[in-house]
Amino acid sequence: MSTARLRLPLPLLLLACSPKSEGPPPDPGDLADAGSGEDGTSPTDDTGPPDEGDGSDGGDSGGGDTAPEPLAPARVILFIGDGMGFEHVRGGGLYKNGAVGSLVMETLPVSARIRTASYSGTTDSAAAATVMACGAKTFNGKLGIDHEDHALDSLIDLAHTQGRATGVVTRDKLYGATPSAFLVNSEDRYDSATIAAALIAGLPDFTLAGGRDVVLPLLDASATQILQTRAELLALVPDGRPIVGLFAPVEIPFVADLADTTDPPTLVEMTTTALTVLDADPDGFFLMVEGARIDHASHGNNTPYVHPETAAFDEAIAAALAWSAGKDNVTLIVTADHECGGMQVVEGSPAGAIPETTWRWGKHTNADVPLYGIGAAVEPLHGRRVDQLYVNAALQAALTGTPLVEPTVPRLADGWMEDLPDPLLVQPWETDFGGGFNQLDRLRVEADDWGLWLGIDGVFELDGNNAVLVLLDADFGAGTGWGMAGLSRTDLSYGLDGTLTNLDLDVAVEGLGFELAVGTMGATEVGYGEINSEAGLRGLTGTWGSPDNYGWLGMVSNFDDGNTAIGGEPARDAGATGETEGGYELLVPWVRLFPDGMPAEGLSLAFAVVLTNVSGTYASNQSFPASAESAGAGGEPIPITAVLTLDVDGSGARVGDVTLFP
Repeated sequence: MSTARLRLPLPLLLLACSPKSEGPPPDPGDLADAGSGEDGTSPTDDTGPPDEGDGSDGGDSGGGDTAPEPLAPARVILFIGDGMGFEHVRGGGLYKNGAVGSLVMETLPVSARIRTASYSGTTDSAAAATVMACGAKTFNGKLGIDHEDHALDSLIDLAHTQGRATGVVTRDKLYGATPSAFLVNSEDRYDSATIAAALIAGLPDFTLAGGRDVVLPLLDASATQILQTRAELLALVPDGRPIVGLFAPVEIPFVADLADTTDPPTLVEMTTTALTVLDADPDGFFLMVEGARIDHASHGNNTPYVHPETAAFDEAIAAALAWSAGKDNVTLIVTADHECGGMQVVEGSPAGAIPETTWRWGKHTNADVPLYGIGAAVEPLHGRRVDQLYVNAALQAALTGTPLVEPTVPRLADGWMEDLPDPLLVQPWETDFGGGFNQLDRLRVEADDWGLWLGIDGVFELDGNNAVLVLLDADFGAGTGWGMAGLSRTDLSYGLDGTLTNLDLDVAVEGLGFELAVGTMGATEVGYGEINSEAGLRGLTGTWGSPDNYGWLGMVSNFDDGNTAIGGEPARDAGATGETEGGYELLVPWVRLFPDGMPAEGLSLAFAVVLTNVSGTYASNQSFPASAESAGAGGEPIPITAVLTLDVDGSGARVGDVTLFP
């Protein structure tokens, strides 16, 4: 349910917005797909009363309260290019100026790379905007609510509490995911009616967007200054009421569809008007500006539309920089919530022409996104690769006039391996599979009360010609499961099912049989609860499905940006030998394997990793543990001569070391 946020006193609000100690996520429950984000867990409050101290400072305890020092004025501006990855920026520069690196945003003195994964895996706009607005990771689909269902306060709330003006500008509908994360708390980003009602109950000072058909009927015309045309915006004289501009029935049309600027206003006009109005507040302001339709064009792989949208977004940034010239205490950050489409610009173009562009798919990816900025609060990020939580940390620092506080980043299945233990195994030989573009370099393993984590440093091609398979024995020593006599696979015919059908194992380890298989065809990503026949967790015994219908189970998997080989080219992060650090990371949640709870006595796991062709008819020389120096001929059984074993206790935590058996 969506609710308007309460305005909290400053000390409490800072606590609510500060990055929290991120515990394990709740049971994702009956998620139908990675976009729903529902987890069904009730909020808990484990914060005790504040420490009243012991009076050891020796001060006069009877003199009453001392008034806090007033905050300095602050002009804080956040530009979010929805769906905008590095290649979008590259393509926008080619379209606008005929040159790579030519956008105004790229001239800002601070630049960084931002990792964007959510608790669901590859993020959606709701979870990503919640991170930037509220400083907490969450599941996809949630707005202003963390992964434990706590309602959060946002930068808009912080600015209001400080007495600063606030504004939101977007070319999306006002109740779209990105603006809504700054303005409401909602468990479901698609609950438009409830979100719109909550928005109206807690409007910022200045709002420009689409969504007129839903929002306008809810507004009180006597209490709100309403704008509906470009002419009304350009002639605006504020009268003290909250200003709401609604310039389209739903989304504001694509730039490429607008023959002229008679109506609606451009993003430049919306941005400059917002800055002028908000800057009348002597205490300063916080403004969020979204280039929403970059993402919309990317979902449709619409090349002629996406590059003009990025160029128009950059023009608004240029206008904000021109406006800010000579002004003090300006912090400006340009970033994205996620990359969309897996876009690549493959050939340049003169200014005004659409550069040749390819796409991976019509969904989001886990690729890094850019950050550009100006201002003391964002300077600590320069040249770094950091999590999206740092965007919120920098903006909080700008609003509070304090140094940036390094946030606590929870472990996520994001392909970034530094939060996993050091590698257990290193591949003993070079790959002879796929010309160096498919390899398994190192294996990392961890288990905690979330589930089993595996990290595979390596290179993974995007064309879906090969499959990485993790074979899991959930009761090692029992002698049950795949690889033992009598297991039928009669339902396996396509996708990973087909790979598993054709995979012929020669199991030479006593008591070993696989109940589960985790796999991915190419660099296919899945999120919590997503059912995907090309990547996922497959139950291979009757415990998780009947012999003619083995079950797919929810998991999380992501590939690190830079570790995928695209179009016959090696991965960007591969060194001279082809080796990388980072790659494929997955989380197998215990709740998916044991929905009624972990066995109290814990369990013994065994697993092996193999890289095969997509049909499963032969394996490469890349496996963990290593078992062959060269790829087997088609039709030959794949030898499983050793496995890794791991014991976990009743909470799922690792007991002892991961060992090689035998």
